[in-house]
This record gives sequence, structure tokens and C-alpha cells, in this order.
Amino acid sequence: MYAYILLTDSGTLPSKLVKWWTGDCCTHAAISLDSPLLVYSFGRKCRYNFLKGGFIETDLTQSGQLDMPIKLLRLPLSRESYRQARAMLAHFQHNGDQYRYNFLGILGYIMHRKLNQPHAYFCSQFVSMVLERSGACSLMKPACFVKPADLLELKQAEVVYEGSLIDYLTDGLDTHEPLPVQPA
Repeated sequence: MYAYILLTDSGTLPSKLVKWWTGDCCTHAAISLDSPLLVYSFGRKCRYNFLKGGFIETDLTQSGQLDMPIKLLRLPLSRESYRQARAMLAHFQHNGDQYRYNFLGILGYIMHRKLNQPHAYFCSQFVSMVLERSGACSLMKPACFVKPADLLELKQAEVVYEGSLIDYLTDGLDTHEPLPVQPA
């Protein structure tokens, strides 16, 4: 049993701002359990309005940004961690309208202060919270200070694909299994 962590750089204005500020190659994080093609995260709910954000479920086969670079990590899970993570994701799927994007948390990250709001997450905060609360792994810092690129440092996780989304979908769609890492 595995958790898949998808790291991307969509090239949108918010993504460019994150990249400029952090200098990191990855500006967004999402998580999946059963297939790396259906991922969960916090982000914009409307394509052209990044201020309207919250819990999102993304089918990568329907993505409008096929040329975006991605990194796909695979993290082994115990049966109990998988069960816990599945229950958390089901909760968010059924109650997603009660959650919003944590803009205040982003400001807190910038200021190095915990500024959490109830029912609000940013992408890497959400992924980190699911991993930690499920018992999948322990993080070196609180979830509110984890940025997407920090997830590359998870010792238990392996990068199973690095390249463009279109290449991943073209090469891996038949099996729905992560492909070996391709040189960048």
C-alpha cells in the first residue's frame, strides 16, 4: 500500500510567485492513495480566480496543463496508516465545502509564525497533515511550515517519476502505475 505525493509547477501566477519567493522547483503538492491519477489537495477552485480556494480533487487525465513538470513520490504505508489516510481523505471529500484555502497560513509561513485557521489549509500543509496524522511518517517541522519541495526530503519516499504530465500520462496511463524515474 502506498501514498503518492504529486509535486508540480503549474506556471500560473500564484505558482510563479511561490517559485520566485522560495526558489524551489515545486510549487504545489497533492496526495493520492489508490492511483496517482486522482489527487487531493488545497488550491484554487476556479481556474482564473486563485483567491477562491479550498479542498480540490483533481483527475490528472483531465488536466488542462499537460506540459507542466511533475515529480511523483511513492511512500509505503502500513495497513493502519492507509486506513487512517483513506478515512481522512473521505472526510474531506464529503465535507470539502466546509474547508477553505489557508491564505493566513501562507502569511504565517512567510513571517515564520504559526497562523492557522480552523478548516483551512494550503497544499503542502494538507499533504503533511494527512501523512503525519495517519502515522505514515513524522515530519521534521510542523505542517504549517512545510513547503512542497520539503516533501522531497521524506526519507521513506522514492521519486518514481520526474518529467512532464503529458509524458507521464502517455507512458503510464495503461498501467496506472508510476513509471521509473526518467532523467530530466
